[in-house]
Amino acid sequence: MSMLFILDPVDKVVFTWINYDFSHPWLDPIMIFLSSKWTFIPAYVFILYLYFNRFGKRIWIPVLLTVAAFGLADSVSSRVLKPLTQRTRPVFEESMNAPIAEKPVRLPHEKPGSRYGFVSSHSANMFAVLGIATMLLGLTSGRSMVFYVVAVAVAYSRVYLGVHYPGDVVFGGLLGYTIARLLYALAQNRGWLSERNTEAVVPLQ
Repeated sequence: MSMLFILDPVDKVVFTWINYDFSHPWLDPIMIFLSSKWTFIPAYVFILYLYFNRFGKRIWIPVLLTVAAFGLADSVSSRVLKPLTQRTRPVFEESMNAPIAEKPVRLPHEKPGSRYGFVSSHSANMFAVLGIATMLLGLTSGRSMVFYVVAVAVAYSRVYLGVHYPGDVVFGGLLGYTIARLLYALAQNRGWLSERNTEAVVPLQ
């Protein structure tokens, strides 16, 4: 909690820059689109296609690992950290809203359902899923960067839309990436990703 106390003043300043100072009506629908849970379904289908190309009949290995990464990231962020830290979202923070705040929280979209926001589940889930996908697919640094740019864009949209502080999405992303890295290390240690368990082991160029 002491770390959040130290983070809070800077977090609120950066939040106001993103949510208020750098906002524009033409950006609102883009950020809403990025934040929608339905937006990236085609991308997930494409990842399944890449999994099949690399793993063939053993596609269940990366699918289970990816589902596990998502499940862990979502559970830890929503069921452990949010109730544990009880950090109020900016939209529910009195000091961040009218009439107290000079630059009140903008809400281009609807209000969030839960009161607490540390850490961002959107950010944790995206970094977990896309992070482990880049590892399992053996993507080059250039191609993996595309995945991480998407994850960062989603995280940024959560701040822009007024439902998270920057610290919420940063630590959410770190949580998701850490979970992805640990699961990938476990899979390697157990030999689940060895050549005998895959039909194609050449990294995507």
